[in-house]
Formats: sequence, C-alpha cells, structure tokens
Amino acid sequence: MKVLVTTYNAAAKVPVKEEDLLPLLALNHDPDVVSMGFEEIGDWDAWEDEVDRLLEKHGYYRLKLETMWTIQIVVFAKKKHLPYIHYIESCETPTGLKGVCANKGATTVRFRLYGKTVAIVNSHLAAHKEELAARNRDYWTIMREQEFKDSATPNLSDHDFLIWAGDLNYRVDQENTVVRKAISEGKHLDLLQHDQLLREIRQRTAFPGFHEAPITFKPTFKFDPDTGFYETRKNRVPSWCDRVLWRTKAEQVEVARLAGWDKRAECSALHRADVDNTEQYEQQLSVIDSTKLEQVAKAHEVKVVFYKSYPEYKLSDHKPVSALLDLDIDTNVKPLVEFTNSQFTDLKRKRLEVQFKVNEGYTASGSDWVALVKPTWTDATKHRITWEWVPSSSRTIKFSESVPSEDHLEVVYVSKALAAPIAIAKIC
Repeated sequence: MKVLVTTYNAAAKVPVKEEDLLPLLALNHDPDVVSMGFEEIGDWDAWEDEVDRLLEKHGYYRLKLETMWTIQIVVFAKKKHLPYIHYIESCETPTGLKGVCANKGATTVRFRLYGKTVAIVNSHLAAHKEELAARNRDYWTIMREQEFKDSATPNLSDHDFLIWAGDLNYRVDQENTVVRKAISEGKHLDLLQHDQLLREIRQRTAFPGFHEAPITFKPTFKFDPDTGFYETRKNRVPSWCDRVLWRTKAEQVEVARLAGWDKRAECSALHRADVDNTEQYEQQLSVIDSTKLEQVAKAHEVKVVFYKSYPEYKLSDHKPVSALLDLDIDTNVKPLVEFTNSQFTDLKRKRLEVQFKVNEGYTASGSDWVALVKPTWTDATKHRITWEWVPSSSRTIKFSESVPSEDHLEVVYVSKALAAPIAIAKIC
C-alpha cells in the first residue's frame, strides 16, 4: 500500500502558475494514499483548493483536512479504497509559546486502512539552531496530548504506522562557512554526521524508534525566495529542516518486550513506556544488545520507494520534501457492506432499487444512508443526486425520487458510525 507524504513550508506565499503542485503529488507512481502537509500558509483556501483540484481530477477522494492557523494537513485516497478506510479522525496540538500559540505544533489525520491503523502527523516545531531543547519538548508534547476516539488507538503510539512529517526545524551543528563550503564542493552529505535530528533519534531524546530514509539531497533551508541560492542576509546555516519520518507499532512492541516492559496490554503499555515513563523505559532499553535491536528494526522495515526534495520550487525559503512509503498492509479484506444487486422497476428506468448485505464486523444503522452519485463524485454528501436512509428491517432500498437519465451512476453506502463511505457500486 503506497502512501505519499509531502511537506512544504510555503513561507506565507500563495500557489503560483509557474510552480505546479502536480510533481509533489507523485501521481506517476500511483500512490494509494496522498498526504499533503503545509507550514506557514498565508491563505488556507488557496493551497487547499489547488490540491483538491489536482487530486480530485485524478480520482482521489479527500479523507480529511485539518488546519491550525498556519499548519495544515489534507489526506486523500483512491476511491477504490474507500470501503476499507474507517474511523477517520483529525487532531491538532499547539506548542508555540508553551502551548498558547498555534504558529507551532501539529495537525494529524488518522484512520484505519484495511484494518491497520495509520496516523500521519504534519508539524512545525520550534525554530532557530539554538532551540534544540524546545524542538524536543514540542515532540513530546504532541505525543502526550494527541488523543483519538477510536478505542484501538487512543494515542499516537498505538498506531500500526505512525508517519511524522513537516518543518521539524532541526539544524546542522556546524559553522555557517563550513556548511556552505561543503555544499559548494558537493560534500553536503558529509554534514549529516552533524545533523541534530539524526543525533536526537540515536540518543532517543526525541523521536525514539523513528526511521528515516537515507538523505541524498541538499539541505532544504534557508533560500532566498524565487532563487535557488542559500540566503546571505540573515546568514542562517543551511539545514535539513524538512523531513519525513516513520515508525511501526510492531517494532516498538517487540522492543518493549525485549526490555521486559508491561506485557499485559500492547497499546496502553507501549504508550506508558514510550511517553509517560520515558526515563525508566530508556534505562531498561539501554541494557539490550544493540544487535538485537537492529534485527528487530530490520524485521519491521518499511520499504521506501523514494525520498527526495524539489530544488526546482523557488517560491519559498524552504524546498518541499516527499517520501513514498510502501506499507505492508494486506488488502485481502472483506468489505463491511456489499451491494448485491440493482434494478430498475419501471420501463423508463426511473425507479431504482438496490440490495445490499452486511458482513461480519458491522451492524447497519438507521442513521446510515445510501446515495446515488455521478462517477466524478468526491464528497457523497455534497454530490448526492438523491438518497435514502437505510431501513432497519430490510436490505432493500427503494429510491423515492426519479433517477436522472445518465449513462453511468454509482451508489454509495455511508456509515454514520464510521463517518465514511463503506460500499460503492456502479449502476449501469
């Protein structure tokens, strides 16, 4: 299951025709899920509308949008996957000025995908090279404070796949002249040994257990806007501020077991270990043979199709960054609801009946509804032509309104409890 995650600090700019966002969406790689994260957006609607326009035109359905002041995340999925995407939620956590200001923090979208739980975080952490401790605090605050209604995953730690992207603002701990010289000589990858984030991950002081694909691109910050040159006015040290990380619950649970941590309940125990009792947990981890930890990490490795920046984008002082991850998710799953038949009950093909069946694991509700839509629909509520409530004692739905004369239509079953369309079928 290919998941594309892109982060772009837009520096309060609006989209321009000269920089089409289409390459950032990697549609040539046919991703199943697309997450677009923005930081420092000055016009929410402009970026949102542009992403909507591009993805909806290519058959993607918007799962959820979450905006917190200048931080935004919007997640889409291919329409064919919608019956298998449930419990879609979003969350936001401000961390600026110790949680008072929303210029820093995180917006998150999470969902179940073919039974696996996925959370995608887009964040903007504390700025400036010397604010390393503040960035680390931002991470822990977000991990502690984000909560979800899905009982299987009340916390970020509980998700099978936790993907974290954004302007994380970690810098290169070297003198400016040294960094710029290395970049000019094509030796920028030598600077990774001085990267703050990689060091914090190794030391487990922030983002413990997270992984990142090997960086092959130049530092993504700070540029003079509208150019490809690192800025000289403020003389900031070029750094890899924009990143995409991930970790899996399976790996973290296995590590926790090696450490002898609470084995009674995987989810709650992992959160307590990872977030609530960090110091004690880290002491237990420190005695584990590093070779065993490497073996566990290898066993739960996520395949990376690509990890890259886009130097051709010059609108902002940041370069956007994308990662295409291939998650190990079994798609051989039975849908919760299936349409079994559809028929017109009159010669003029105006009166439509559809039958459906409910499979194990779901209970139909009178609050569920079924809609007739055009194949180009992207929002069942907005684009429904006609609709009916699901009857409590029948598996047949009779549309009371006349069906328009269209060559192709689709019928969609929308679950109130799951807040999602869970069955789709074509009406010929």
